[in-house]
Amino acid sequence: MKLTTFIKAYKIALFNISDKVNEWKGVYIGDIEFPKDNEFKLKFTFSSGYSMQTGDIAISASLNIEHVENLKGGLNTIAQMTTDSLDKDMMAREYINQNEKINEAGRMLVLLETLLSRLQTMKPDKWESSIISSVGFNFENDIAEFCIDGSRAYTNGCLLMFGD
Repeated sequence: MKLTTFIKAYKIALFNISDKVNEWKGVYIGDIEFPKDNEFKLKFTFSSGYSMQTGDIAISASLNIEHVENLKGGLNTIAQMTTDSLDKDMMAREYINQNEKINEAGRMLVLLETLLSRLQTMKPDKWESSIISSVGFNFENDIAEFCIDGSRAYTNGCLLMFGD
């Protein structure tokens, strides 16, 4: 699936569950199920705890990626969505300073924006067609791992490393 479609889908899923989780102390992305073979459903599972342990509350949102891909827009930056005083770099540092988990739902927006902006710089001709195939979280190192175009990308929202 295209990275741009994934980002739009994440924003839609988070928006759709926001009313249902407003009483939770925290909202975390617990699991992401990418479409298999000829399927078109992308499923996000959000949880009240970062590790989805017994007793945590969870809610899922499934989206048809074909429909999401046909939507225009949805790639606004955090600065565009909020006041100009907030930017992704400031927000990323604040999440780290507050010891917020790497899979916190709002922090994930910062991670995705960091990833996209770096790809736009590194691959100006190809960023729109970049394919994402997996997302994982390393809680010990406070890093999210993305598989983009068959390569690994690691980020905490401030730094981004590409490797294999």
